[in-house]
Amino acid sequence: MIVQEKIKQIVDVPMLRQGETITLLNSLLADEFQLYVTTRRAKRDIKETDFNVLNKFFEIQFQILENIIQRTDERVYKVGRFSPNSLNDFLKLGRLNGVYDGTNDQQNIINKLLEYHKLIINLLHNDIIITVEANPDTDTSSFLSELLEQHEKIVLMLESHLP
Repeated sequence: MIVQEKIKQIVDVPMLRQGETITLLNSLLADEFQLYVTTRRAKRDIKETDFNVLNKFFEIQFQILENIIQRTDERVYKVGRFSPNSLNDFLKLGRLNGVYDGTNDQQNIINKLLEYHKLIINLLHNDIIITVEANPDTDTSSFLSELLEQHEKIVLMLESHLP
């Protein structure tokens, strides 16, 4: 315990907070990338009668996710320049940990995407609390709030495609 107290005295608090923010953002980046890949796969796998509508819908979704990934990576760079640089890193940092089973049933695909988006929404809620309370970073918390709103809109759009 004494060693930990000494380390706390030595470590610069702003650097510690910056490290927490980078870890949080890198995990989010990994989650968004997994959701992006799952959405791309959903677009490819869909075989239902609404194929054209869903095909275009998923195309719009992964364009939104590409934008989120790019913006998140830029935010990581602004905060500390330590983003993952391999798929292996993404797998280690990601928090979704779900496996897409590849079933091309429309309802199953949409439900899996809903599950991922809702999980990211919950994670974003927690991440926002961390950036506001434990690690006062208003720029990052505002950024995360914007992403939260985007995912909430996507959830509504996905739910509109369910019976």
